[in-house]
Amino acid sequence: MNEKNEYNVKIGRAIARQRKKLGLSQSRVAEFLQVKKGTISRIENGVTGIDIKKIYQLHELFNCRIGYFFVQDGNELETHILEAADILAVLPKDKQAEVIDLFRMLAMNITRNQEAGASHE
Repeated sequence: MNEKNEYNVKIGRAIARQRKKLGLSQSRVAEFLQVKKGTISRIENGVTGIDIKKIYQLHELFNCRIGYFFVQDGNELETHILEAADILAVLPKDKQAEVIDLFRMLAMNITRNQEAGASHE
């Protein structure tokens, strides 16, 4: 598991992004996973791979979907979709539908405003 391959790098970057977003130290993550701090650094830098059990533990610590770790670096749309899914997941089904309807209306209003602004230029 010591090869630096593209998958290790992508997953490591996702772990680092989420850890920093939540304000967690590498030491805190290492403690949670019961590994050495240096292991977290090597994982985040793509030097060492991470097993699926540890990814599952990170998903619990970070309170995010497992798929987050497999989103392409810089793909903001996929990241936003996963974040929205996490928000919706804690709501009852009927409230999920309401939020989706509000989202749809908001998107249509933004699109209309952008189109109106473009036609005035």
